[in-house]
Amino acid sequence: MKSQIFYNADGASSGGGTAVASAPAPNTVAPTPSPTPQSPLGDVTPAHWSHSYDGLEDGVKGHSSLLPFKTPSDAVKAYVKLQPLIGAKEAFIPKDWNNAEEVATFASKVGRPEAAKGYEIGDIPLPEGFELDNKMVDSFKEMAHKAALSPWQVQAIIKDYTKLQTESTLSEHNQILKDRQSRLSNFERQLGSTIKFQEERALAEHALNVYGDGELQSILNDNGLKDEPAFIKALARMGRDVKEGRAHTTPAQNAVFNSGTPEGATQKIAELKLNKEFMQSFLNAADPGHKESVEMWQRLHKIQAQSKK
Repeated sequence: MKSQIFYNADGASSGGGTAVASAPAPNTVAPTPSPTPQSPLGDVTPAHWSHSYDGLEDGVKGHSSLLPFKTPSDAVKAYVKLQPLIGAKEAFIPKDWNNAEEVATFASKVGRPEAAKGYEIGDIPLPEGFELDNKMVDSFKEMAHKAALSPWQVQAIIKDYTKLQTESTLSEHNQILKDRQSRLSNFERQLGSTIKFQEERALAEHALNVYGDGELQSILNDNGLKDEPAFIKALARMGRDVKEGRAHTTPAQNAVFNSGTPEGATQKIAELKLNKEFMQSFLNAADPGHKESVEMWQRLHKIQAQSKK
């Protein structure tokens, strides 16, 4: 039987005894060294590290919860991030939002106050001239409480919606002013000069002082109607009539004429017959106010004739 002898690299026998001959080491590939054990925080390959990692007990190795993590390091980092949430209150989403008990349980977990008035909206910045509608805010709180919104959600919605609404209102207001200014400019161009435009505005102001009281002036100012060409034209005609003596200069006369009743027209006709300036203008075709006097006379008689129908 032929004996087999292993040689060390220097040709010495590893099997004991004296070597018969010296021979070179066989030309073979050296065996792959065993992998160095990895640190718990290092990268591990074959298959998935959780299947073979020595630090894990049976039942934990290869657990599905570890599969999303590529390395033990990733798993440790995820645990550190999760730690603050361990033991926190859980808020389960209701399966049926029509179930009042489920909704109430969920709402208490997210911090909804016991009553709608318990919501605090905090400081809401508003542009100059704006103020919160407290009734609207209270109505929203009631809806928010019913919908189980958290205090943070209520504050965020009110703050963002208020900002959206004020910006929209300001934009609309600026557009109204821009359009009104455009109409004023067109009106001035139609009159032909700035002087005539100023005269029309002065006449309109004069008529407003004669016929209007403080309440009317306040309404016109608040709504910007004093700057509307249509109002300026109408009031300017009235102001011109006042200056030229063709208008009803007392509130009583004006009320009678504007009542539109046959009795009022009859009374006004009688007054005009005694008015020398009116009759002179009415009878004299060359008078500057003749046309207006005739139109008034005819209008009054038309109203008076209604009593005969």
